[in-house]
Amino acid sequence: QISIGIVTVACFVTLVMIVRKSVAEYRFFLGSLFFFALAITSQLLDINRVACDPTNHWFQFHAMWHLFNALGMGGLFFYYTSLKKKALK
Repeated sequence: QISIGIVTVACFVTLVMIVRKSVAEYRFFLGSLFFFALAITSQLLDINRVACDPTNHWFQFHAMWHLFNALGMGGLFFYYTSLKKKALK
């Protein structure tokens, strides 16, 4: 839980530092923040047992947490890749 918060803060700090120097693809950055927010939401629903069914082996909110985190990290990858491409031009 704390790692997602740390990654989010690091992303904002990086964004502020880079915005001053180059133009970036912000849709990837905003998309990653969206997926991180979904990950936190699914984790909170699972921890508080609001939407938790331990007998359901096909759909678990803990699995959704992993999926949304992976999508968020993928968005950050494409965001940082776009910065590298813009800096080379």
